[in-house]
Amino acid sequence: MSWLRSCRRREPGWYLFRTRRHRGYGVEFGYIGKSKHLAARKRDHEGTGQWGQAPKSWMDLTYSYHKIQIPWWLGWDWVLLPIEALLIATLRPRYNDKLNPSKSKVRKYEQAIQRAYRDSYGNQPSMVRSLGNPAVVFLGVLLMVAGVVGWIVTMK
Repeated sequence: MSWLRSCRRREPGWYLFRTRRHRGYGVEFGYIGKSKHLAARKRDHEGTGQWGQAPKSWMDLTYSYHKIQIPWWLGWDWVLLPIEALLIATLRPRYNDKLNPSKSKVRKYEQAIQRAYRDSYGNQPSMVRSLGNPAVVFLGVLLMVAGVVGWIVTMK
């Protein structure tokens, strides 16, 4: 009967972290997973779990957290695993490096490199990628004006 009590304490389901883009604007699907105890798994990712592991490299980019909880009696791997694989294949989260067919996924060692960069320089978008940056807009207008002036000068 103690086995049944431990099964009834479970909170099985799937979870999803939305994250900000590394050095870019916008939000994307960051990580998707399954768990038999959703709250404990979230604490593990944050680095505040009972085993004392470090937080995940992408955790500083977290924008929102969503979960789909199911009844305790459906919390078996043969129920959770296929749906997790389907969610990963359709939503293509950036930081899931297993089961993810996407070419834009980030491997574990790349996640550590990106985190070190963000710790050193912050998560500001690069100037080339940010077309709304006033310096880029000014440079573009200046080049257009120079082109028009050059065209007028060569026409005479």
